[in-house]
Amino acid sequence: MSSSSAPTTEIAVLTLKPDTPIEDISTPAGQIFNQMLNSIKSQSGFQRQYWGRQLENPNHLVFSIDWDSITSHTSWMSSPSYQQFSSDISPLLDLTTSSFPPNIIHLNFHPHPPDTPRSAHPPSKPPSPSWRISAWGRARAKREREQPMQHHAGTDGAAISLGLMVGWASKDDHLAVRESDAFAQKVKPVREMALPSEKTRGGAGAMYHVAFSRWGAGVGVEV
Repeated sequence: MSSSSAPTTEIAVLTLKPDTPIEDISTPAGQIFNQMLNSIKSQSGFQRQYWGRQLENPNHLVFSIDWDSITSHTSWMSSPSYQQFSSDISPLLDLTTSSFPPNIIHLNFHPHPPDTPRSAHPPSKPPSPSWRISAWGRARAKREREQPMQHHAGTDGAAISLGLMVGWASKDDHLAVRESDAFAQKVKPVREMALPSEKTRGGAGAMYHVAFSRWGAGVGVEV
């Protein structure tokens, strides 16, 4: 576990009201969202932020935010300004199916920041699916737990969370790898150790795809 003074990445998932046009800065929703991003960026300890809708459920908005430390983020969350922040963005959120603050986890990249090169030793030809799976473990940033993970009653013992964020050229590329024998062999022991997503609070064990953007509404750059 990392110390409270080490750089950390916050992952938060918000549920938007259906058809909320946060990407359009000319709309009230876009203006609220842009102010939301600016408010986050202005906080002490902020480093960078990425955001995007889940491809599987576009009403789920995912944030990946890097902080100087977990304390930088939690101190803001306990401040009066965070209560105002929550009130300001509430028009965007579907609070009938979720709550605010959302289910937030803090993950520790090694190395930090998480936008390090995908591979320190690129192959001389395009990698096969099996190469990409094995190379990720050597070259991509790994995330470790910051806190014990909450889970529902009926599951014995303490649980910890391990988050993985993997960059793909497209969702189809990832799905093709998931269908390969190499992937099946490598993921089987991991799945045997993991809790089913229905036993974790907020479905923390779920896998989804996000096309992340950086910066504000209307001026975001897809990454």
